[in-house]
Amino acid sequence: MGSETSPFVRPVVRRIIERLFSEKDLWKSGELVDRVVQAHRDAGGSVVPNPNFTITRALNDLKSDGLVTSPGHGWWRWTRAPEDGSPAPEEKATDACSAVDEEIDDIEPTIRPEKEIGNGLECVYLYFNPDDRRLAEIEGRDVWECKIGRTSSRDAMQRIWGQDIRTSLSHLPTVGLFFWDVSFR
Repeated sequence: MGSETSPFVRPVVRRIIERLFSEKDLWKSGELVDRVVQAHRDAGGSVVPNPNFTITRALNDLKSDGLVTSPGHGWWRWTRAPEDGSPAPEEKATDACSAVDEEIDDIEPTIRPEKEIGNGLECVYLYFNPDDRRLAEIEGRDVWECKIGRTSSRDAMQRIWGQDIRTSLSHLPTVGLFFWDVSFR
C-alpha cells in the first residue's frame, strides 16, 4: 500500500503517539491530536476528517497497558516503559505502514454528530441517550433529556468520551449537535 494512502488506524496512531511521548512526557490533548495528525500527514498518510476517535482509542490502549495516564481533563502523561521488555517508544520502529492490516475497523468513528454547524476550534456540543428520545417519541413529546457542554479545543468527541458515557449510559449516546467556532470569552 502506498504511503499516500496510509489509513489512520490504531496501530499506526499508537506508534506515532509513542514517538511523540519520547519528545516529552506530558501533552495537552488538543496539542497531541494536532501533532499526531501532522506526523501522519508528514509520513504521507491520508487526510482524516475526524481523527479524535482513533487517537482516543489508541491513548486508551496505552492507558490499559499502563504506559500513559490522564492526570487531569485534557492532559496525557507518559508513565513508564512497558513491563514486557519491549523497547521504549524512542526505540520502536516508526514505519507508519507496517501495522496497517492489524486493525482496519478503526478507520471510521462509530459516533458522529447528527448535525454540525460552523468550523473552528471551540465547540458547544449536545448528546443524549437514544432511549430517552425513543421514549419521548412514544409518549408524543418533542423534548427529552440532553447533556449540553462545551470545549475550547478541537477534541469535542474526546471530551464526550471522557465523561464516562460508556458506564453511565445503557447505550452509546446520540451526538445531536456540534456547534463550532463559539467564542467563550
